[in-house]
Amino acid sequence: NFFKVKIELTIKIVNYTSKTLFASESWMLSGTSGQMRSSAVKNAFTQLKGTDTRFKAFIENTKEKILEYYEQNKNAILTNASFLASTGEYDRAIALLSGYPSWGSGYIEAKSLMCNIHKQYVNANAKRILNEARAAYATKDYEQAVNLAAQIDPTSSHYNEAKSIIDQVRLTINKQQA
Repeated sequence: NFFKVKIELTIKIVNYTSKTLFASESWMLSGTSGQMRSSAVKNAFTQLKGTDTRFKAFIENTKEKILEYYEQNKNAILTNASFLASTGEYDRAIALLSGYPSWGSGYIEAKSLMCNIHKQYVNANAKRILNEARAAYATKDYEQAVNLAAQIDPTSSHYNEAKSIIDQVRLTINKQQA
């Protein structure tokens, strides 16, 4: 058996958050193998090399388009990320900012905003967990209260409150044992 395959490989560079298509390019590849069809497919893919001038040009042009997009939409991206964070959609806000190219002029702003949004997320998550820990403590489920309080991120502004709940549980258990 001899296998010969022809493959049209299309590479699309897309920002899935904004649904922006930056570039698309197709390559015709062919491969052969005397063993299996899958080996012929693998052989075809080996034809596309990073040193290929057409592939290099595709990558460079795409990088330029990405940079241009982020430069033109910097304010809208930063504003949208701030809005998403204000509505509690921290994951979407961080995802939006994480695509900002490091070689772009607004990267420092995007990175700074991403750090602030992450802090907001950590604090909001800590507040939610802390409320659950307080409820567990109120129902005398001390083990659950400690387990929840221990989950609070030490960088959170609520970390001292979490330590306080753990200390309260310790005091309560010590009183009960005494």
